[in-house]
Amino acid sequence: MKNISEKLFIFLLPALFTFPLFRENISSILFIALAANTAFYNIVFKNYKDVNLKILYLTIPFWLTLIFCIFYYDPANFLKSLRHSLFFLAFPVVFPFIPNRYFTESKLNFYITILKNCCLIISIGFIVGFLNKYDFKDFFVYKYDIPKFRDFVYNEITFFKIHPTYFTSILILCVAFSFEKVLKQKKYLELTYVVAFLLMTFLLLSKINILFLGALLFFMLAFRSNLSLRLKITGVSTLIVLIAALTFSVPGIKKRFYEMYKSYNSPPKELAYDSTNIRVALMKCNVDVAKENFLWGVGFEAIFDELRACHIANYDAGFYKDHKYLTHNYFIYILITTGIFGFITYLFYCYIVFKNALRINRFLLSVVLINIFIVCLTEDFFYRHFGVFYFSLILMTFIKSHDYKLDEAKKRPLEIT
Repeated sequence: MKNISEKLFIFLLPALFTFPLFRENISSILFIALAANTAFYNIVFKNYKDVNLKILYLTIPFWLTLIFCIFYYDPANFLKSLRHSLFFLAFPVVFPFIPNRYFTESKLNFYITILKNCCLIISIGFIVGFLNKYDFKDFFVYKYDIPKFRDFVYNEITFFKIHPTYFTSILILCVAFSFEKVLKQKKYLELTYVVAFLLMTFLLLSKINILFLGALLFFMLAFRSNLSLRLKITGVSTLIVLIAALTFSVPGIKKRFYEMYKSYNSPPKELAYDSTNIRVALMKCNVDVAKENFLWGVGFEAIFDELRACHIANYDAGFYKDHKYLTHNYFIYILITTGIFGFITYLFYCYIVFKNALRINRFLLSVVLINIFIVCLTEDFFYRHFGVFYFSLILMTFIKSHDYKLDEAKKRPLEIT
């Protein structure tokens, strides 16, 4: 039984990194299986080791949600609201009890490679699925300034159901991982992943991640490589040409960014709305609702109704009539639901996360965290399963990898003597 439990770790941990391929319930089942195996392993091996209680700081969002679900108790929605933050509790509670030897540097690279190849499969699946239903010329068809391909991925595809912004955030980690191998280890085949994921990010038109990815590649060329000045200039010039080519050839890029300028001061009216003026309208209602409920918020169950009431009162537009919108800003989501005290508590949690990142000092982790918290300014990133699962998985994996290195460092002096 002991050997079976150990072998299950070898299967279950890599399996977690396949989560983008599946619907939410599959990744949840995989995590439950890992948690059960972890509990069994620690009972059988009597591995009741002391856990650093500071890790519990990483469960703050769950307890914040629980407290306000109780405070604004609604039996019909209690578990539904709590479910959205459950992985904030589950990952920090389970991962400390997994043996550190499953988080060596080689295993960490293996896990991210699995995630990277899953993302490549998904990217190919998006293209094949689209071409199976439409013609190539339909890549250049627009509806409300949105290309048909993005609309297909967002609304029509029946497999690989993942929001484009969430998917492109995962692609950013994969690009950083592959490009680091190109720059540090001269593994030029990894450029295939870089170009493929750059193209997919442009095709999915996630504006904030397009900008972030471009900035990341420039930063890595300039500061993460040991190239000579001449090669750096050549690399940056090539990157500029590639991004310019994508900007002028990929359908919808110019329109999506021009839309930001055109629609910023044009409130949505009837059917005249787009992603920019919808977000402006959402932000104005976010501020209004937050002001009215500054101290204690409205709770997690009532936020949809509060925001919708504001949309109805202020806008005669179709964007809210067939869809309930959240804040599209996770920081404001916390402010509206929990009030100023909950918001300050959440900011303390963010401080703890970045404090851990500074302690670990890993470039890939920093890329993931900076990207996610920037995306949180435009999306309710942690409200969705894929957002909180991806964030928690990467954060706890790097923490465990760092713990393994500390364990190895403690052993070395003993081996020398």
